[in-house]
Amino acid sequence: MSRVSIFLENKKKTRPAPVLLKGQDAADQIIRSDHESPSVVGFNNTEAERLDLKQWDEVKVAPEDTGNFFR
Repeated sequence: MSRVSIFLENKKKTRPAPVLLKGQDAADQIIRSDHESPSVVGFNNTEAERLDLKQWDEVKVAPEDTGNFFR
């Protein structure tokens, strides 16, 4: 166990500092990122119809629970 702890501590010391992103910058990176085809993840017209959508409709997603109950 101590070998793993030492390894992790060394990794923490050598990793770069995280980059602070503003919301719009993060959104731009997400939009520009590669994504899987809907067929790979199993989303098709049948799945879209279950949600009263058409495939390729743009939607907004928000959490139903923000985690306030798990503090």
